[in-house]
This record gives sequence, structure tokens and C-alpha cells, in this order.
Amino acid sequence: MSVLNSGDNLLSFNAYLQVQPETIAKHAMELADFDAPHTFALSYEYSQ
Repeated sequence: MSVLNSGDNLLSFNAYLQVQPETIAKHAMELADFDAPHTFALSYEYSQ
């Protein structure tokens, strides 16, 4: 479990792509970096 710190915190996620069979057949995909910036609210309880 990660610890939240004061200020900015980095949360890492994984993603996958679902492709059509013809895309695979045509070899129309290649490896590349994937960025998807999102903004969301995070609520948590603090206990000691």
C-alpha cells in the first residue's frame, strides 16, 4: 500500500488496448509510449 505525502503524489496505472482482428492481420500496431492525463477526486480517511 502506498503512502500519500503532502503536495503532489504519483499514482501509476496500467492500461491495455483491444484491437480488431484486421488490425492484427495487417500488422498495423507498434509499441509506443502511452500517456493519459486525468483529473479526479480522491477521498480517504486518516487514522493514527
